Parts: sequence; structure tokens; C-alpha cells
Amino acid sequence: NQSGVNVFGVKGGIEFDRKLRFGLGFNILSTPLRTSISYVENGILKTSDQARLVFYHVSPYTEYVFYKGERWEVSIPVQFGIGNSYYTLNTDNDRINRNRQFILTYEPAITAQYKILKYFGLGFGVGYRLMIVDNKAVKESFNSPVYIFRFKIFFGEIYKDLLK
Repeated sequence: NQSGVNVFGVKGGIEFDRKLRFGLGFNILSTPLRTSISYVENGILKTSDQARLVFYHVSPYTEYVFYKGERWEVSIPVQFGIGNSYYTLNTDNDRINRNRQFILTYEPAITAQYKILKYFGLGFGVGYRLMIVDNKAVKESFNSPVYIFRFKIFFGEIYKDLLK
């Protein structure tokens, strides 16, 4: 709807030969978007403008690191999202979920990160989210550019130091 939203995500994975990563993440719409929906309660058709949009997915990913310096790193992450989108509304009697359907996303990007301390890094990136399978019952579109801000913990470095 031409408005910016935040999608919060957490990822974990493994790295091979300091160049290739595989893992799994979870992403959820964290911006509360409200819309109007109609529903039936006690046999009466009602309308509410307080329905909240829900969008979440589990995201298997792979990432290729094509530049790795002492502190800087540039990579190409690609993730697929497998999840749902729908509207939810709390009524006087119940919680109503409307138009819940399966979604599948594809999200290629390019990212850079800077290692600020031995165990921590900050990163940024840009990409694009494409809805391969979209929820046609949800009027909001999730095809959009994505701007990535990341905080990274280098668990491999922590693990190496704990073994010493």
C-alpha cells in the first residue's frame, strides 16, 4: 500500500569454508497495520476497522560471501519464505482469523557487514521480496524492495575461543 513496514527476522545457520552459509530463519511483520473487515458474530454481519494484518514465514536461506576482508564482508543472501498471511480481530466474544492462506516468498539481496568487535558485527543491505504464492484474499501487497539492517553475533569465534 505504498507504506513502509518493518519485518523482524532471526536467522541461524552454519558456514562452510568461510564462503558459503546455510540456515533457517523466522520473519514476522512487526508494524501493526490495521484494516477494515466484515465478519459474522451471533448471526449479525458486522464491520470493524481494527483488523490487524499478520504476515510471517519460516525462511530457509543460503548466502555466498564474495568478499571477506579483516573487518568487512560482502555477501549475497537468498531466502525463501514459507508461511501465512491473514487478518486477525479480537471481538467481544472471540478472536477471528480471516482469509488465512499459504504464502511463498523469494528474497534475493546483497549485504555488507562490518565487524565492530571480535564477536559482533553490524550490517546493511538491499534486496527485493517477490511473492511466488500470494494470498489473494489479503489486499496488501508484499512485493517490495527490502532494506536490511542486521546485528550479527559470531558464534564461531566464541566457540573457537572457548575451546582454547
